[in-house]
Amino acid sequence: MSMIRFIFWTSIEKFLRLLPLPQLRVFFLRLLGSKIDKGAIVHEVVFQNVYVKGAFSNLVMGENSTIQPGCILDLADQILINDKVTISQGVIIMTHSDPGKKMGKPLAEIYPPKHEKVVIGKGVWIGAGAIIYHGITIGECALVGAGSFANKDIPPYSLYAGVPARMIKEIRL
Repeated sequence: MSMIRFIFWTSIEKFLRLLPLPQLRVFFLRLLGSKIDKGAIVHEVVFQNVYVKGAFSNLVMGENSTIQPGCILDLADQILINDKVTISQGVIIMTHSDPGKKMGKPLAEIYPPKHEKVVIGKGVWIGAGAIIYHGITIGECALVGAGSFANKDIPPYSLYAGVPARMIKEIRL
């Protein structure tokens, strides 16, 4: 990857954070290739790995979904957010892990890089400060508690919390 490409896409990412209105941010994200439905709101968030070719097209958001301020979204792979999802402040969504294979880091031999999409079902609420690991699917109307680490799929209509996240109870609507 060229240094010019890295600087260009990093500057675009910083520009997105400086936009004063979530609607303006959504407008520019659409121009950059994100698929964002009507009523979706994206507050000031950090986008990682934006220099990967087509990275912004990895963000897909359904109707009336919200990403609150302070979140970190890793666009190395797809993040699919369905309708009516709330992603609270400071949530981290990871789509890859890599201890540094390109730099010859020794743990990369034991833990090779992985890229996997994250799917967030309709009506999900992810509490503040939660971490969602790559390859995870969160089922419809599930709740991930604040500060939790979701490293396994979460079934629909369930409350998961803790580190690692475990089932607390079923949700009945």
